[in-house]
Amino acid sequence: METFLEVRGQVDQIMNGKWSCHYGRNLEIAYVDVKIIKEKVLIFFLHWYKAIENYRKGIRISGAKLTKTGGQMWLTCYSNIALAVKLVTFYVNNDLYNTINKDINGCRSSVDNGVCDPDQCHCSEDGTTYFMKHTGLDKAGNVSIQCKMEFEFGLEMTDCIIVNVIDLDKPVVAQDKDQPLFASDYVTTICSALVKGTVFQLEWDCFHFKPISTIRNETHIKSILSFQVTSSMNNKICTCKASYKNLQSSTSLKIEVSKAPVLTLNNMFVCNQSTTITIVCNATSELPVKQFGLWVHLYKNDFIRFLNGTQNSSTSTIELDKCNLEDGGEYVCQAHSREKGNMFWSNASTIVAIKGPPYVGTADIFEEPVLTVSVKLYSAPPPLYIEWFLGKHQVQNSTRFAQMLVTTSIQKQMHGKEIATAGYKAILKMQNFSRDDITTISISVQNEFGNVTKIFEINRSSNQRTGQRVDVRSIYFAAFPQESNANRYAITEQVSQYVEIGSIQNEELNVGQENAYEEADKEEEDRHSDDGYQMPHDYVEVF
Repeated sequence: METFLEVRGQVDQIMNGKWSCHYGRNLEIAYVDVKIIKEKVLIFFLHWYKAIENYRKGIRISGAKLTKTGGQMWLTCYSNIALAVKLVTFYVNNDLYNTINKDINGCRSSVDNGVCDPDQCHCSEDGTTYFMKHTGLDKAGNVSIQCKMEFEFGLEMTDCIIVNVIDLDKPVVAQDKDQPLFASDYVTTICSALVKGTVFQLEWDCFHFKPISTIRNETHIKSILSFQVTSSMNNKICTCKASYKNLQSSTSLKIEVSKAPVLTLNNMFVCNQSTTITIVCNATSELPVKQFGLWVHLYKNDFIRFLNGTQNSSTSTIELDKCNLEDGGEYVCQAHSREKGNMFWSNASTIVAIKGPPYVGTADIFEEPVLTVSVKLYSAPPPLYIEWFLGKHQVQNSTRFAQMLVTTSIQKQMHGKEIATAGYKAILKMQNFSRDDITTISISVQNEFGNVTKIFEINRSSNQRTGQRVDVRSIYFAAFPQESNANRYAITEQVSQYVEIGSIQNEELNVGQENAYEEADKEEEDRHSDDGYQMPHDYVEVF
């Protein structure tokens, strides 16, 4: 059952208070508070409420809802209602980021503490619209960005957007050949990028070529492009783009194409002494090969000689007849093509390694502190065994003799050029011997290609003082008829307590090792050796 009370007539503040309704002889009672508001107060309240609604709808912030780490984005905060204070405050994740206000001097920023840089912030003339560039989004995830404005009645209103920040790093582009490329080359270009929780795509903008494969795993994505180079591609751009929705990050590669011919040779030739090798240089090019140049022979970057090749339209050939130690080194083929009066040169090279029996140079003999003989030698490959002889008697292993082998540098003649190269020094020290006890000293050196023996005759000049170097004269090369392994010593073994074979590993004995050249600058050169070899002497090293 419901009960109504209708009040007729003027309704005013006299009705204010608590009203009660009794039902069933006061068994149930209900109360209600009545409050009549004055008309002016009600009108003000209604006007204030309507203003709040207008202000709430009037402020807006806009900007990208999706961006990448390290990127930049413009934010706009505006109102369609005049502001009480021409000022806007921006917050990032509820932390104050920047305050921008409009005054008679223009738009000012709290970040720069002065007039806005137009590339960072600006505002409208009426002070209702404010623009700010944000550059600090360096972590992936959702970011809340707010702007706040102040209206009349001291009301402050805000609006907010949520920005999704993703990792989208620049991809890396690499090629399997160095620039400049050659026309007719086949080139593989790889675009790769890190995957950091975002599923994105790799796209190519490269002469309309399509990738031959795309590889994706938990950490990386790769797109592989392969194509044949043409001269028309010179100075063109290939771009790889990593894209996710409307975001892109790209890396570009400029293609440089040489119009010079492409030259190919075998990487290396190994020649045993007294054999003949043929080196062929092949040339291919979009343009006709106009001419081959002279071949250039180098050794350790030192020029040795020019050689004429036998030429046809696409090849140039040289022969090394009965190659010897002087023929080792680098051989460079040169050729050029021509277009509209311009010449385009290219070159390619190969290595010739000479292998053969050892070469034994001159000897130095000193009397103090013990009688010592030092012989320099060259061997490629490294020596396997060394034997010493006093007269015709082979040196036996005993406490009276110490044998050593160390790396050093020798000067050798190569087609009229004097070149430093890595070699060895064999040393024999003899306790309780003098030069008067010895007529000849011989050394026999063996590698896998043969055995060479050299005999040295001691000059017994009476005007020499004790402690000076004793003159020796090489007599001839010969192979000793006797075969005995009892007193041979291997290069990497120690024969006895007093026979010290320098503890030199095989890799340290390679002929091409660079540190051997440093010693050449310190040594005095002996210009009187035979067979075109000049052996420098380092007396400090012996003692």
